[in-house]
Amino acid sequence: MFCKNCGAEVAKDARVCMNCGVKVGDGVTYCPGCGAKPDPLAVVCVKCGYELKKPNFVGQFIEDTKNGKLDTTTFIGAIKSGIRNYFNFKGRSGRAEFWWWTLFAAIVEALSTIPYLGWFVFLPIALLTIVPSISVTVRRLNDIGKPWPFIFLYLIPVAGIVLWIVWGVQESMPDNTGKN
Repeated sequence: MFCKNCGAEVAKDARVCMNCGVKVGDGVTYCPGCGAKPDPLAVVCVKCGYELKKPNFVGQFIEDTKNGKLDTTTFIGAIKSGIRNYFNFKGRSGRAEFWWWTLFAAIVEALSTIPYLGWFVFLPIALLTIVPSISVTVRRLNDIGKPWPFIFLYLIPVAGIVLWIVWGVQESMPDNTGKN
């Protein structure tokens, strides 16, 4: 694997390039597959075929992780993660994933109030987002170090909304590896 910033070879498990100090995954100058310097607008490395970036639904570019993990800091990535982890109440959910999923659920719920079209198209989708919304919230509570039963505090009028916002923006607790 090669540093995307300086092109130096880095170990597969490295988090930081020992040559330039940039976090592995940051920067877009060199191909992480072969170390070549591709065109800044290239989507695929011409030398090795590594997929450098792919367009998302709004035409922005997001890096392909090549390891099966989703980029949950994007709207689409958070939705895919919410669907993939439908019944997963273990693990962690970062701030971005939590808030992108919350935005998605709010949009679907708002659309479900439209007469006829919303009732028949978006209402079933809104009902299907209830379980993943709970699982994302439980994972977010895990991420900030709170036990899952704290989810019931959301039912308290006004205070529940305040807690939801405060816990939603709170920084992640470090895990066993010391990583947030």
